Amino acid sequence: MRLTYKRVGWGIFAVIALLLVLVVTAAIYVTTTTSGLKQLVTVGQRWLPGELQVKQIEGTLLDSVSLQQLSYQNESISIAFQQLRLAWDPAALLNGSAHIRSLTLEQPVIRLLSVAQEPVDPAKEAPLFPLVLPDIKWPLKIQIDHLNISQLAFYQPPIAENPSEPLLLDQFLLQAYSKGSSLIVEQLQLVAPQGKINLAGRLQPVGNYPFSFSTEWSMQQPDQPELKGKGVLRGNLAELVMEQQLSGLLDLNVLASMRLSSDTLTLDRLQILQPAKKAELLFSGEITALQTTPNVALTGSWKNLGYPLHTDAVYSSSHGSVKLSGSMDKYQLTLNSALDGVDIPAGQWLLNADGNAQALTSFSLSADTLDGKLRGNGKVSWQPYLSWQAVLSGEQINPGKEWNEWPGKLDFVLHSNGSLQEQKPLQLQADLTALTGTLRNEPVKGSASVSLTGSELAIKQLHLNVASAELQASGVVGEQMNLDWMLNAPTLAKVLPSAEGVLSGKGTLRGPKDQLHLVAALQGKGLMFEQNQIEDLSADLDIDLSAKQSSHLQLQAADLNLAGQRWQTLTLNGQGKPAQHQLALTLEQGAVDLKLAVEGGWQAPQWRGAMTRADIDNELLGAWQLQRPVDITASAAKANLASFCWQRTPAGSGELCGQGGWSSLGGSQGELNVRQLALAMFEQFMPPGTKLDGQFEAQTTFRQPAGKQPDFSLVARITDSQLVLQDADMKVSAGDIRLNASGKQGQIKADFQLPLTEPVGQMQADLTIDDAYGVGKLTGKVQTELSDLKFISLFAPQLQAVGGKVESQLNISGNLEKPQVLGYLQLANASAELPALGLKLDAIELDIRDQPASSVLLLKGALRSGEGVLQLSGLLDPLNSAGQVSIQGERFQAVATEELKAWISPQLDIDVTPGLIKLRGEVKVPEAQIFPPTITSSSPLSPDVVILGDSESGLGKQQVLDAKVRLTLGDKVEVDALGFKGRLQGSVLVEDDGRRATRATGSLQVAAGEYRLYGQDLNIERGSLIFSGGPVDNPGLDLRVSRKVDEVTAGAKVSGTLSDPRLTLFSEPVMPESSLLSYLIFGRAPGSANTSSSEQELLFRAASAITMKGGNVVAEKLTDLLDVNELGLEGDSLQDTSFYIGKYLSPKLYVKYGVGLLEPSSTFLMRYLLSKRWSVESQTGTNSSGGDIIYTLEN
Repeated sequence: MRLTYKRVGWGIFAVIALLLVLVVTAAIYVTTTTSGLKQLVTVGQRWLPGELQVKQIEGTLLDSVSLQQLSYQNESISIAFQQLRLAWDPAALLNGSAHIRSLTLEQPVIRLLSVAQEPVDPAKEAPLFPLVLPDIKWPLKIQIDHLNISQLAFYQPPIAENPSEPLLLDQFLLQAYSKGSSLIVEQLQLVAPQGKINLAGRLQPVGNYPFSFSTEWSMQQPDQPELKGKGVLRGNLAELVMEQQLSGLLDLNVLASMRLSSDTLTLDRLQILQPAKKAELLFSGEITALQTTPNVALTGSWKNLGYPLHTDAVYSSSHGSVKLSGSMDKYQLTLNSALDGVDIPAGQWLLNADGNAQALTSFSLSADTLDGKLRGNGKVSWQPYLSWQAVLSGEQINPGKEWNEWPGKLDFVLHSNGSLQEQKPLQLQADLTALTGTLRNEPVKGSASVSLTGSELAIKQLHLNVASAELQASGVVGEQMNLDWMLNAPTLAKVLPSAEGVLSGKGTLRGPKDQLHLVAALQGKGLMFEQNQIEDLSADLDIDLSAKQSSHLQLQAADLNLAGQRWQTLTLNGQGKPAQHQLALTLEQGAVDLKLAVEGGWQAPQWRGAMTRADIDNELLGAWQLQRPVDITASAAKANLASFCWQRTPAGSGELCGQGGWSSLGGSQGELNVRQLALAMFEQFMPPGTKLDGQFEAQTTFRQPAGKQPDFSLVARITDSQLVLQDADMKVSAGDIRLNASGKQGQIKADFQLPLTEPVGQMQADLTIDDAYGVGKLTGKVQTELSDLKFISLFAPQLQAVGGKVESQLNISGNLEKPQVLGYLQLANASAELPALGLKLDAIELDIRDQPASSVLLLKGALRSGEGVLQLSGLLDPLNSAGQVSIQGERFQAVATEELKAWISPQLDIDVTPGLIKLRGEVKVPEAQIFPPTITSSSPLSPDVVILGDSESGLGKQQVLDAKVRLTLGDKVEVDALGFKGRLQGSVLVEDDGRRATRATGSLQVAAGEYRLYGQDLNIERGSLIFSGGPVDNPGLDLRVSRKVDEVTAGAKVSGTLSDPRLTLFSEPVMPESSLLSYLIFGRAPGSANTSSSEQELLFRAASAITMKGGNVVAEKLTDLLDVNELGLEGDSLQDTSFYIGKYLSPKLYVKYGVGLLEPSSTFLMRYLLSKRWSVESQTGTNSSGGDIIYTLEN
């Protein structure tokens, strides 16, 4: 029996052992072999609730697993992967850790399938708030080294059989591990088409789930700069704090803190700062009753707010506040803001509104703006469709506050209502019941009633009066037109600030839009609008596009100035029907006289006709006439201009011919030929006595297929060219001058040849542009060789006897945006004369050449004048209009005329950039000799001719000059002219920034000298021009001259400025000014035996002039005190001297009263200005009376 039990025990043990061996063997098989893994997946396919498919399986569970094209689907979800790869560390399980080295999911697609769900009883549904999440306790330690999900697509369930757009995720990366009850996220990265985000931090998935993360993210919107942000997120399920710094598209600082309880969401603070604009936006509030009917209590405020945020603000608000309270079924909104922007006048705006989810049931709007008040009220709804009713009124509105040219005070009342329903046109009714007030100090009155249905505008009435101008309109504007209008503006300047003249007209517009019948008549006189002027205008139009009757057009204008181009007359006449009509345009007595005639008609689907006349007459180009009519066709799909030819008068002096066409499918093409164009037409722009021979010819073709780059060719040449300056016996002759250019498949090639026969020389150039309409890569060269430069005098007459030789070879590379020039240009053995300055320049050398590994050219040069030499050195970047040049010299003779000889020693630095020339340095004048100028006599003008407004015209500066140069006079600057003999010295710093008048700082003094007057020598005790930083043409004066006669010292002092000098006389002992002047000028006492009567008169006039012209400050103060314009002495002799006072009683009326000082007499003068040029003058006196009509000629 015992043996039996023993056998049974051994049998059970053997079975258990066998089972253990089988289990271990199966586990080893499943975990260590690929076939075992496949068996495991096959078992899973049988037991999983759904369908699992795997196309290819590789690897083992104890090492790494790779599943290809895995998919799983059940009734609610479908998941598919292109590939799943897993690598983990099974040995880590022995330490209680799950260690995933790598998990990669490629191209996962997740679809939520629509499944009918059973209705849920709201009473049994779990409340949404407070948020409660289950506690997660890690059974094992978790370590994920690398989790990568790429190209994920997530689809929501389809709605009404319409597939939903997928949510795309380019990449999901995770690196994390657990520590205690916390999950440490070292990296979590999400990359999507809209942007990316990186998170790192800690999460504790128990209790309130406390967390703390640092964030860094970016967003990309089409056609916008990237928006970046970084900051922190911290808190738990009940509290959240967010701090973010934004950069890129927006530079903002965002701070938010909020709390969530069982039934309330509290926003403690939301602050948005924009430091660059000192803008701040602040919100706070709460939402209660989250579980039932949420109620909002939100307040906000801001300052320095602008929109858009990332560029210059189009709309701005310096301060404002908002308050929102209530539920979606009944809420109140209050908005109070300062507002300014495009089409919104600056003002303080207040909005109060009551509303619900469907409408603003009522609102009131008020604004203090434009020096007045705006008031509005009404209601707006957006459910079931958009509709509104509103009234807007204005009081004392001043449009000039926003639009300077329209000052005024306006009152108005506007009623409006309308709606916009789906699949129905917009409905709008607006009634301006009252418009009154003033504009530009002119009365305004108006009213209007209009309605809009879709695109059809019905004008029940429109009536507007401004000043004496009146506008009336009524009718319908839309697909079917029926409009009447009338305009009468006898004084346009009172209506339009930039207009002048008289304009009146009336007309009608009838019929369908594509068959309009327009009738209008216009009359104008003295019309001006901005830079355009028409003295007389008359237009009569009766145009019927329906062809029921013949149309006509007559327009006449006289004395025109259109955009700076003047014509005496313009005439436009037209008549006919759409199928056959004629137009004739004439412009006469202007820069270009034109006579144009066209006839043709509309023959669907195109217009077909001919240009029968096109005569052009221009002072530069001469007279041209069209040789024969030119056929023209035009439609929306194509247009064609047949062969044409213009011939210049006289015959044989030029011809211009061509043709062209365009079509939407084939593109455009054309050709243009110039033949026998005489160069003599340009002689008028050359110096007198110049003769220009030769002919210009050119042939060009052009073709551009639709949507492609153009192809073209150009062949141009000048034959038998010769330029002769007969007076100087100078001639320039050339062989055939040629220019060839072509463009094909985006490449442009050009070459130029200029062979000179007299003087002997040549110029050759070729250029290739690859990818001409893209990058524009350049390849080319320019070669020049001239053996004689005498011809330069033809183009620069101030240079004479020019000699020398020029040679250059330049290579062009780079691209159109940044071209580069390499090579050299040499001027050798050159000389020239400047007759106007009396100079002979020789030893002129100039060398410009490239530098290794540099895009700029090196400049070196020199020239000699007299015994001095100027040296030039620097760098040039000619293609960018930039460079730096240094000028050094010693005793260079700058002027050598009979009146002036001067030697200079400059040290100057010139820096040229686009738009600016900067000049720095010093010019020393070691020696100069100034002699009396040669004065030529001329016939004087009549005494009663006065020339006003003498001005100079010149070319505007293309570059601003910024100069700071010191002028220093040496010890040998001598003057012997106009009675003065002496030596000058001093130093002045001259500054010019191109914006203000030229300024100077420093002084120039008379080092030693005498002044000879009436044969007498005056001692110059002190003589200075003082520059104190003001305009260079108005220095301060500090001059003192004197002479001593016996025991008498007489002299004069000059102070003030050059534009306002102050002359005072002094003497020892003190004496009357006439006596003082006698000693100063004649060297003797007045009334002596040697003093003539003419000298006495001269002395008296001089004393009077000194007294009244600023020598006596008392007279000037009396003028201001008495409020008169003139006060002084006048008279031709001592006996008839009188004292006078003059004043303008109005801008046009001037009166003057004078009384005799030595003889009893009086005069009264009155002058009245009739116009800009004419005035009337009447004079009544004791001895005589008379009158004059004065004509003033302005130059």
